[in-house]
Amino acid sequence: MVGLTTFKQRLHTLGICGSIILIAILPAHAQDSAFKYQGCLNEGGTPASGVYDLRFALVDAAEGGQLVRPAVTNAGVPVYNGRFNATLDFGPDAFDGSNYWIEIGVRTNGAEDFVALTPRQPVTPTPYALYAHSTRSAGLTGIISDDRLS
Repeated sequence: MVGLTTFKQRLHTLGICGSIILIAILPAHAQDSAFKYQGCLNEGGTPASGVYDLRFALVDAAEGGQLVRPAVTNAGVPVYNGRFNATLDFGPDAFDGSNYWIEIGVRTNGAEDFVALTPRQPVTPTPYALYAHSTRSAGLTGIISDDRLS
């Protein structure tokens, strides 16, 4: 019985050591800067259905203003009963705490020009969480000592 108990203890210890080694060598993946955007599209006062090209521009004002990043185009987006989903990625440094809006342009799949929808949509906290995740906003660099944490 002593031999079996010792074997179980060694197996348990080996399992713990193996787990620690695996955790230590597995790479940590950074958060992606892409986020989901869900919206409603009406055509002629009724919910749209079909396939549309959607262009999303990040701008610095509710009206007028400047383009902050190049526009992101999602081609061939299915719209059903007015609802659509799109993945937007303006890059990891796009959101710095400034107020931004998203201007949405739409065209039927294959049409030439995008039609800008109004009003522009304000960017709400979710994409800004990318900025909060970085320490740039807190002015911290390098190893952070315990006394700087609260």
